Amino acid sequence: MATIVRAAILIVVTGLAGSPVFADILQLPGGGYGVTQAEKSVPRGASEDDVLKMLGEPRRRNEPVGTPAISSWEYDQFRVYFESGLVLHTVVAAP
Repeated sequence: MATIVRAAILIVVTGLAGSPVFADILQLPGGGYGVTQAEKSVPRGASEDDVLKMLGEPRRRNEPVGTPAISSWEYDQFRVYFESGLVLHTVVAAP
């Protein structure tokens, strides 16, 4: 039984290790913002206080809009989007 379990784990691990990794990149006309890997990453679910500790004060805080209310903070290289005071996404400015 242990041999079957080890073989199954080996198949799963090697199968996943060889799988290609995909990412979406969003390019908007005129620059805008896109999806890419950030140098400074803010984990999803982090609080506003956590973000302040990690990144410091943003250059601009945008008021919440919509339902549910989504707010954003603008830094020089990216924006951080919040819902109910928790990070939803970090979006990097397009080069």
